[in-house]
Amino acid sequence: MPTRCCNYWCVLTVFLLLRLVLGQEVLSQRPRIQGALTVEQAVALALKHSPLIRAADASWLSARERVRATAAETKLRLAVSWFAGAGAGAPVFPSAEPVIPQSFVTAPGKAFSDLIVAAMYPLHTGGRLESVVAKSRFEERAEDSARLITTLDVALETRSTFRKVQLAQEVVQVAEAYVRAVEERLRVDRERAKVGKIPDFWILRSEAELANAQQSLVNGRKDLEVALTLLKLTMGVHPDSPITVVSDWTTPSVPLSREKLIETALRERPEIRFALFRRRAEEENLKSAQALYKPQVFLMSMAERMDGRGMGNRVDSFFGLVLSLPLIDGGQRRATVREREFMVERAQLEQEQVILKVVSEVDSALKEVMAATRNVETAEKALRSAEEDLRVSSLRYEAGRSILVEYLDSLLAYIRARTNLVVALYEKAVAEDRLARAVGIVCRAANGDGRKDQPLY
Repeated sequence: MPTRCCNYWCVLTVFLLLRLVLGQEVLSQRPRIQGALTVEQAVALALKHSPLIRAADASWLSARERVRATAAETKLRLAVSWFAGAGAGAPVFPSAEPVIPQSFVTAPGKAFSDLIVAAMYPLHTGGRLESVVAKSRFEERAEDSARLITTLDVALETRSTFRKVQLAQEVVQVAEAYVRAVEERLRVDRERAKVGKIPDFWILRSEAELANAQQSLVNGRKDLEVALTLLKLTMGVHPDSPITVVSDWTTPSVPLSREKLIETALRERPEIRFALFRRRAEEENLKSAQALYKPQVFLMSMAERMDGRGMGNRVDSFFGLVLSLPLIDGGQRRATVREREFMVERAQLEQEQVILKVVSEVDSALKEVMAATRNVETAEKALRSAEEDLRVSSLRYEAGRSILVEYLDSLLAYIRARTNLVVALYEKAVAEDRLARAVGIVCRAANGDGRKDQPLY
């Protein structure tokens, strides 16, 4: 029993060490960045370093190689096989199954060796091989569209996370201003209380308000650190990168014309292209099934040299055509064709659903932008009113014409108005980022040519 426990702990220790080493290796491959980032720079970093982007690229490259693999079936195949053995009887030996063309040899019932060189070339397959190649090409283009979908998703996720950092950063600045205002008021009131200008219990109210302001500041800084951590994760950089963000609420300049937005989205959205290519791939898959009703004709050529005990050397060659056509298959071909017809119908309906979804996303995002724009205008007016109210309330309090509670109410109203404006700007930026995503636009200000808003394609 002690031996089993010892073995268990040894295996667990090795496992934990391996996980630690692997984790450190992954972290060491992540780039470290520092300094203040704009939203365009953050998006550029995410598109360069995000593992999701690289995984999508790998899927696309895999599909591209699959095109080459299927195209190889339409070309000349040449294979060499060697057989050797000894025994009684005349068994038939096939060559290794993955080798095409496959060779078969009938053993002469004694020690022998046989060398076969075979060639095969498709002359006519009823369009089956051509459809298989076309299907793989459309699948490769669909993977390319999926790669662009991932690019847009990563860009939007980076923007959304960046906006959260901006929001948290602005909230911290508001909380810091709140703390400074209460600290200054508390300092002045303590001096006024010493000379009897205000009651001592007003100091307690200011101290309680300061504690509340400090707590809000601590929570705001915590939210900022969490948002920065999520931003680093989204960009795919090292989590220890010392970065900050630029507080700029500039968003892609998308014209708010519903007709133009929908027209652009139907032209640019990769989801529509993905659905189109998937449907075309299913159509080619159907054609390859229908081609099974047609003859399959291959050109075959073979050269053979057999050596055996008591039989000398024998050299043979063969050249001819192979024509194959199944006559009765129990309805297998018909069922295959019907299955693929339904797959084409499903792909067509999925394409229609994607188009409807794109239009719906544009409409929803456009309404969000319009509502957020109005909220920003309202918040700006409210902030101007709160600033004036705070100024008047401060003068009245310092002149002894109002009590502390009135001043603190005005201060809280001002802080609330500043926070509401920050939230409104955040929601407007997020709504415009979503509208850009719904249209199929990614910001490329980091490309160095001065252009900020460009279509993805």
